[in-house]
Amino acid sequence: MFSALTALLAVFRMVVIPAQFQNTHFSCTETELETIVLKAQDYFNDQFGRQCEFSFDLTPSVTLPKDLSYYGANYSDRKDALLYEAVRDACLQSSEDIDFSVYDNDSDGEVDNVFILVAGMSEADGASSDCIWPQHGLLKDSGAELHLDGKTVNSFTV
Repeated sequence: MFSALTALLAVFRMVVIPAQFQNTHFSCTETELETIVLKAQDYFNDQFGRQCEFSFDLTPSVTLPKDLSYYGANYSDRKDALLYEAVRDACLQSSEDIDFSVYDNDSDGEVDNVFILVAGMSEADGASSDCIWPQHGLLKDSGAELHLDGKTVNSFTV
Protein backbone atom coordinates (compact mmCIF):
# COMPACT_ATOMS: atom_id res chain seq x y z
CA MET A 1 0.00 0.00 0.00
CA PHE A 2 2.79 2.49 0.85
CA SER A 3 5.54 1.61 -1.60
CA ALA A 4 8.39 3.71 -2.91
CA LEU A 5 6.06 4.61 -5.76
CA THR A 6 3.52 6.03 -3.31
CA ALA A 7 6.04 8.64 -2.24
CA LEU A 8 6.22 9.85 -5.83
CA LEU A 9 2.47 10.29 -6.15
CA ALA A 10 0.97 13.74 -5.86
CA VAL A 11 -2.14 12.48 -4.05
CA PHE A 12 -2.96 9.10 -2.52
CA ARG A 13 -6.74 8.68 -2.58
CA MET A 14 -8.53 6.20 -0.37
CA VAL A 15 -12.22 5.47 -0.08
CA VAL A 16 -13.75 5.28 3.41
CA ILE A 17 -17.03 3.38 3.65
CA PRO A 18 -18.98 3.72 6.92
CA ALA A 19 -20.73 0.40 7.53
CA GLN A 20 -23.32 -0.35 10.16
CA PHE A 21 -25.07 -3.62 10.85
CA GLN A 22 -28.65 -4.80 11.19
CA ASN A 23 -28.36 -4.66 14.99
CA THR A 24 -25.60 -2.06 15.46
CA HIS A 25 -25.82 1.47 14.09
CA PHE A 26 -23.59 4.52 14.29
CA SER A 27 -24.26 6.67 17.33
CA CYS A 28 -22.81 9.73 15.59
CA THR A 29 -24.08 11.85 12.73
CA GLU A 30 -22.74 11.93 9.17
CA THR A 31 -21.14 15.29 10.02
CA GLU A 32 -19.31 13.71 12.96
CA LEU A 33 -18.13 10.88 10.68
CA GLU A 34 -16.81 13.48 8.23
CA THR A 35 -14.89 15.14 11.07
CA ILE A 36 -13.36 11.81 12.12
CA VAL A 37 -12.24 11.05 8.57
CA LEU A 38 -10.83 14.56 8.07
CA LYS A 39 -8.85 14.25 11.31
CA ALA A 40 -7.41 10.92 10.14
CA GLN A 41 -6.53 12.49 6.79
CA ASP A 42 -4.82 15.40 8.54
CA TYR A 43 -2.88 12.96 10.72
CA PHE A 44 -1.54 11.08 7.69
CA ASN A 45 -0.67 14.30 5.91
CA ASP A 46 1.19 15.56 8.99
CA GLN A 47 3.12 12.29 9.29
CA PHE A 48 4.18 12.12 5.66
CA GLY A 49 4.82 15.83 5.19
CA ARG A 50 5.58 16.64 1.59
CA GLN A 51 6.28 13.04 0.58
CA CYS A 52 2.65 12.33 -0.24
CA GLU A 53 -0.71 14.02 0.16
CA PHE A 54 -3.59 11.85 1.38
CA SER A 55 -7.18 12.39 0.36
CA PHE A 56 -9.80 10.26 2.12
CA ASP A 57 -13.19 10.18 0.39
CA LEU A 58 -16.11 9.39 2.68
CA THR A 59 -19.06 7.61 1.07
CA PRO A 60 -22.61 7.57 2.38
CA SER A 61 -23.13 5.04 5.19
CA VAL A 62 -24.33 1.57 4.27
CA THR A 63 -26.23 -0.95 6.37
CA LEU A 64 -24.91 -4.46 5.94
CA PRO A 65 -27.42 -7.32 5.62
CA LYS A 66 -26.38 -9.20 8.76
CA ASP A 67 -25.76 -8.54 12.46
CA LEU A 68 -22.35 -7.49 13.79
CA SER A 69 -21.88 -10.87 15.49
CA TYR A 70 -22.11 -12.66 12.13
CA TYR A 71 -19.16 -10.76 10.66
CA GLY A 72 -17.17 -10.54 13.89
CA ALA A 73 -17.53 -14.12 15.09
CA ASN A 74 -14.33 -15.89 16.09
CA TYR A 75 -13.69 -19.52 15.28
CA SER A 76 -11.05 -21.90 16.58
CA ASP A 77 -8.88 -21.43 13.49
CA ARG A 78 -9.19 -17.64 13.10
CA LYS A 79 -10.73 -14.46 14.40
CA ASP A 80 -13.35 -12.42 12.52
CA ALA A 81 -13.58 -15.29 10.05
CA LEU A 82 -16.37 -13.70 8.01
CA LEU A 83 -15.06 -10.14 8.00
CA TYR A 84 -14.29 -10.45 4.29
CA GLU A 85 -18.06 -10.71 3.72
CA ALA A 86 -18.59 -7.37 5.48
CA VAL A 87 -15.94 -5.77 3.25
CA ARG A 88 -17.51 -7.26 0.11
CA ASP A 89 -21.03 -6.27 1.20
CA ALA A 90 -19.93 -2.70 1.97
CA CYS A 91 -18.11 -2.32 -1.35
CA LEU A 92 -20.99 -3.76 -3.35
CA GLN A 93 -23.53 -1.53 -1.61
CA SER A 94 -21.33 1.52 -2.26
CA SER A 95 -20.54 0.68 -5.87
CA GLU A 96 -23.35 2.81 -7.30
CA ASP A 97 -22.19 5.86 -5.33
CA ILE A 98 -18.47 5.75 -6.08
CA ASP A 99 -16.04 5.07 -8.90
CA PHE A 100 -13.57 2.54 -7.50
CA SER A 101 -11.18 3.08 -10.42
CA VAL A 102 -9.98 6.42 -8.99
CA TYR A 103 -8.55 4.56 -5.97
CA ASP A 104 -5.96 2.70 -8.06
CA ASN A 105 -3.30 5.27 -7.28
CA ASP A 106 -0.42 3.49 -9.00
CA SER A 107 -2.35 2.21 -12.06
CA ASP A 108 -1.59 -1.45 -11.37
CA GLY A 109 -5.19 -2.60 -11.83
CA GLU A 110 -5.96 -2.83 -8.09
CA VAL A 111 -7.70 -0.44 -5.73
CA ASP A 112 -4.86 0.30 -3.30
CA ASN A 113 -6.95 0.06 -0.15
CA VAL A 114 -10.56 0.25 0.98
CA PHE A 115 -11.16 1.47 4.52
CA ILE A 116 -14.32 0.19 6.19
CA LEU A 117 -15.31 2.29 9.21
CA VAL A 118 -17.58 0.00 11.23
CA ALA A 119 -20.23 0.85 13.80
CA GLY A 120 -19.99 -0.57 17.29
CA MET A 121 -17.33 -1.26 19.85
CA SER A 122 -13.97 -2.75 18.98
CA GLU A 123 -12.91 -6.14 20.27
CA ALA A 124 -9.48 -4.55 20.81
CA ASP A 125 -11.07 -2.16 23.32
CA GLY A 126 -12.55 -4.95 25.41
CA ALA A 127 -15.83 -5.51 23.59
CA SER A 128 -17.20 -9.03 23.16
CA SER A 129 -15.47 -11.57 20.96
CA ASP A 130 -18.27 -11.16 18.40
CA CYS A 131 -17.16 -7.60 17.73
CA ILE A 132 -14.58 -6.75 15.07
CA TRP A 133 -10.89 -6.42 15.81
CA PRO A 134 -9.27 -3.59 13.77
CA GLN A 135 -7.09 -5.08 11.06
CA HIS A 136 -5.73 -5.01 7.54
CA GLY A 137 -6.38 -7.89 5.20
CA LEU A 138 -6.67 -9.12 1.64
CA LEU A 139 -9.92 -10.37 0.16
CA LYS A 140 -7.96 -12.86 -1.96
CA ASP A 141 -6.96 -14.69 1.24
CA SER A 142 -10.61 -15.77 1.47
CA GLY A 143 -11.06 -16.19 -2.29
CA ALA A 144 -13.30 -13.12 -2.26
CA GLU A 145 -11.68 -10.49 -4.49
CA LEU A 146 -14.10 -8.11 -6.18
CA HIS A 147 -13.94 -6.48 -9.59
CA LEU A 148 -15.58 -3.06 -9.63
CA ASP A 149 -15.24 -0.29 -12.21
CA GLY A 150 -12.56 -2.26 -14.04
CA LYS A 151 -10.36 -2.64 -10.95
CA THR A 152 -9.68 -5.45 -8.50
CA VAL A 153 -10.67 -4.73 -4.91
CA ASN A 154 -8.44 -6.75 -2.60
CA SER A 155 -6.68 -4.75 0.15
CA PHE A 156 -8.82 -3.53 3.05
CA THR A 157 -8.52 -1.98 6.47
CA VAL A 158 -11.22 -2.12 9.14
